[in-house]
Amino acid sequence: MTSSDFDAKPTVMLLGAFIGPKPTTDRFVVVINDTPSESSDDQQIDQSSSGVMEEDNKKKKRAASKDIARLALSDLAKYFDLPIVEASRNLKVGLTVLKKKCREFGIPRWPHRKIKSLDSLIRDLQEENRWQQANKDAAEAVAKRKEMLKNEKESIEKTPFLDMKTETKRFRQDVFKRRHKDRVLKNQQALSISPN
Repeated sequence: MTSSDFDAKPTVMLLGAFIGPKPTTDRFVVVINDTPSESSDDQQIDQSSSGVMEEDNKKKKRAASKDIARLALSDLAKYFDLPIVEASRNLKVGLTVLKKKCREFGIPRWPHRKIKSLDSLIRDLQEENRWQQANKDAAEAVAKRKEMLKNEKESIEKTPFLDMKTETKRFRQDVFKRRHKDRVLKNQQALSISPN
């Protein structure tokens, strides 16, 4: 390029590989110059690439490998009630590092969803317990089931690689079916009430 090119109106020029009928988009350098200048192409390219290097310096630093090595199962257990992305953010380690650490401890899947499911079942039982106060036997059965779920939750928090007990899975499925039936009934009632 000559200095006369820079004397013209401001333009944008893309510098990059041009292979075949269409340019490749692997890497382009944008040269912008809105004032006449005697600077060379190399200076323009250096200026535009320095902005890229500044962005690289702003990246987050990784946790030190000695800190990652110190992570214990008890450290992870504090965050089992959170999704794995939030847990990795709170532990200040990357998601991949956290997953590797889980595999080291024998945790195939992050237990957040199991714990969340058990919490939901316990809440449902508490609501059901309010309705069952008149029937003493039913209230006793609900209290027993609630205690079983709490114990299950504690055992999963201690040993997250364990599966839920079959009894808990069946109870959870019964609750899902009951919720579905309630939803269907509400929708049918709403359709029968609404004018056509």
